[in-house]
Amino acid sequence: MKRPIKEFADWIMVRNHIVNVDPHCPYCQSVLPSVGATFCPACGSILIGDQEKLDQIRILMLYEKAEECFADEEWSEGIYLLIDALQLDPSNDETRQRLREARRQYRVTRLVEWAEEHYFSRNLDGALRNLNEVKKIRPDNEEITELIQEIEAEYDEVDKKKVRQ
Repeated sequence: MKRPIKEFADWIMVRNHIVNVDPHCPYCQSVLPSVGATFCPACGSILIGDQEKLDQIRILMLYEKAEECFADEEWSEGIYLLIDALQLDPSNDETRQRLREARRQYRVTRLVEWAEEHYFSRNLDGALRNLNEVKKIRPDNEEITELIQEIEAEYDEVDKKKVRQ
């Protein structure tokens, strides 16, 4: 598995862009190519001629941005960023595994949202169906188990009222 190069990753944290040569910077255009520099003090660009290193940097940036999205529960945006990273390096098992996990979490999030919508519209069958799907994906989730039990108890109360009528 290819890993991004650490020293380039540190530069990326300080600078927010990567270019081969900045077309608007006279220093990039004239001086840097002749001396073979990798960093432009005039505009802050990282200048890399090696496409593989550039791709590794892009992968790292995409992965880190995806993790920021996941922290903010912006699952679909993060998933697309990981897909972009995999297009640059399809053999990256770490990214592939993280993508699988993110897709599972996105599904769980959506199922819980749908369960809430069903519950508040008094569709207890729909709420239970969605929560039971979550339970299949995350069997160790105690909160989901408790919600299922609460809704089942409420469902039993509704059934008892129907029988009395």
